[in-house]
Amino acid sequence: MNDTDIYQVVGNHQERYDSPVWQTDPASGEVHFAAELPKIHTGNLPKRVSVRGYTPIFAEIPRASDWVPAETSHSTNSTQIYNGTLGSVSQTLGQASFTYYGEGDATDPLVRLKNNRLWFRWYQNRHRAPFSLTQGILGIGRTYPAGDHVNISCTVSAEQATVDFEG
Repeated sequence: MNDTDIYQVVGNHQERYDSPVWQTDPASGEVHFAAELPKIHTGNLPKRVSVRGYTPIFAEIPRASDWVPAETSHSTNSTQIYNGTLGSVSQTLGQASFTYYGEGDATDPLVRLKNNRLWFRWYQNRHRAPFSLTQGILGIGRTYPAGDHVNISCTVSAEQATVDFEG
């Protein structure tokens, strides 16, 4: 075997988990490929694609209040030039947040989940739709007031805005 007999062209001679590039839509669960799968396998067929999906298990967070979804905010910037103004618009994704009144120690179930990527489902009316979904990393800040419940300020650092569903 010679060096010239070894081919490593992705999509022609080599299969990789990351080719073609794909994108998932967390709201719908759909997977979209950036390019059509190449027909380089037996019988002029594309390679088989397997997906391992999971259904999240939601647990109610007792004694929580003040839910704020992860929303996109917009700001404008302008630069004055000699014959007018140049304007631009930028977007910023804010964190979701809520307040939790828990134990605050290492045995508290929510405190044990800090720094993990989690799904949060919020219902304005807990007995019926609509609802919102937010996925992000849970951050916490604990306050131990004298003579009152432990106040845990929770943030959810999301990569995309909260998605609203009708039902």
